[in-house]
Amino acid sequence: MANRDDRVSDPQDRGTPHGGTPRRRRGSAPGGVRSETATAGQVQTAGTTAGGARPTGSASGSGAGGPDAGEGEPAKPPLPPELDQNLERFRAAVTGSNRAARTAEAYYRDVRIFFEWLVASGTGVQRVSEIRPIHILDYRVAMVKDNLKLSTRTRRESALRLFFKLMVEIGLIRAQDNPMVERSAFQPRARGGQRALPVFLSEGQAREFVRTILEREDAQGGRQSWMKARDAALFTLLLTMGLRVSELCSLRLRHAEEMLRLGFCTIRGKGDKERVVPVPPTAAQRLQTYLRQRPAVFPAGHPLEGQRVSDALFLSKDLTPIGPRGVQFLIKTYAKRAGFSADLVRSLTPHKLRHTFATLLLEGGANLRAIQDLLGHAHISTTQIYTHVRRENLRETIRRLPQI
Repeated sequence: MANRDDRVSDPQDRGTPHGGTPRRRRGSAPGGVRSETATAGQVQTAGTTAGGARPTGSASGSGAGGPDAGEGEPAKPPLPPELDQNLERFRAAVTGSNRAARTAEAYYRDVRIFFEWLVASGTGVQRVSEIRPIHILDYRVAMVKDNLKLSTRTRRESALRLFFKLMVEIGLIRAQDNPMVERSAFQPRARGGQRALPVFLSEGQAREFVRTILEREDAQGGRQSWMKARDAALFTLLLTMGLRVSELCSLRLRHAEEMLRLGFCTIRGKGDKERVVPVPPTAAQRLQTYLRQRPAVFPAGHPLEGQRVSDALFLSKDLTPIGPRGVQFLIKTYAKRAGFSADLVRSLTPHKLRHTFATLLLEGGANLRAIQDLLGHAHISTTQIYTHVRRENLRETIRRLPQI
């Protein structure tokens, strides 16, 4: 899917502090594949060619340490002053736009990873004007060799395209010298040249997933039954309202009151855009059950005993606001309990439940424009990916016809 939403109080992607040097994540092996939430600017220095003519170093963003790295680990090379200066200029530009702070920081981080790869790979690039299409192509090859996911490579492409567009606008490079204008030189595609179809649960799998939550055994003699009610409400909202995980985790008690009183919820999504999403009866019922059991104050024996907990709608086990990683952990847990295949468990994320919502709506006959509004897509082309899923299902149905 083209829209990276989500790209979800738990440890999150946090940008490198201004002027600071990022630290290598504990436990990451040199040369390993960089995770979606790895710290900005980590880059492997091994694998550069002699003379730096054709860089082949790792683009995964992992494997090198900063000043705090362990003894004997290579220090991350500093950026040339001109690259660093324009990187900060880009950061200020995207931060000052109408993009969410999380999205702006992700753009900055992805461009920084590319710059650090340029330095570590021995290209000799000192200025933005010296970056050529061949560098972009080599970077793409390096990312593929590092087994980075298609969504990660596509996101980095978007960040670089935005960066060089800004460089053209401020007159640092000419439009004809933009190394990203040749899309074919850096256009990650799935096998066969087609955009990868979104992963989603079938209607039966979605029902089984929720049933697994409802049949969860309460731990500690029922003292954690509120967590079972939380999970039922949380995943019903994801599956029946198509929320992004960041949107879900930003919900507050006032949003729950709005849902139960009006049957609608005003969601503030990407780019600070608002949309109104109906609340299905089942979601409202499970939300009401959760609210009746949700802890209001910290329990006896807790350092904050008697004080009110956060007004975040969904709380974690320790009564702090649940974060995207907490939601991801719950998805994996229930997917395993539901008996899903190892491949499906591995690929299932909060965003895949959003895919499930959209796909089931389309298969149920919903209008594509209505689905666009419900998902908060800025462009209908983003929503149209789900029509490909429907066509695949139609092809599979035709294959079941008897031979005549």
